[in-house]
Amino acid sequence: MRKLLVIDTETGGLDANTNSLISLAAIVYNDGVEEAQFHEIIYDRDGVLDEDALKLNGFTWNQIVQFGENPPSAVQRLRSFLMRHEMYGKITLAGHNLPFDVAFLKRLYRLAGDKFDDQFYHGGLDTKSIALALEQAGRITIASSSLKDVATAYGVLPWREHDALADARATARVLKLMIDSLR
Repeated sequence: MRKLLVIDTETGGLDANTNSLISLAAIVYNDGVEEAQFHEIIYDRDGVLDEDALKLNGFTWNQIVQFGENPPSAVQRLRSFLMRHEMYGKITLAGHNLPFDVAFLKRLYRLAGDKFDDQFYHGGLDTKSIALALEQAGRITIASSSLKDVATAYGVLPWREHDALADARATARVLKLMIDSLR
């Protein structure tokens, strides 16, 4: 079984070209087991922080400035974490609405002067897409394709939404339940 890196981000808006990445979380996922977790607050001086996004994810400008790592440091810390957990070569990512998170992760790597494509595969497992396919197959019923509604359909208990680490954990649990249902 291939190890996956389940990711989630909190951002300063919806546009990875202009908005800041505020928080990155990652779970090392190995055959349904969460082996390790990573969480970093990031201070992206070049990005725009939308007030509505900050209200949603609960961050303040002061928290970001005080606790945030600059992009090169954040990428180096992520690389060290991956090495400690034997995630070498290209890594397969997983997440809920994965393309959104990947766009911001690519922004982080670009701001750090690093190459995303050297570290990660282009494709990955998107629990949102899997949920929509399972709904079409009549395997689950979901109110919407949001993480909250998909997690509810799988009985994953409530968590603090819009917290990158809590969302990554919920996504990892949903992914395990999805895979188990397909076995």
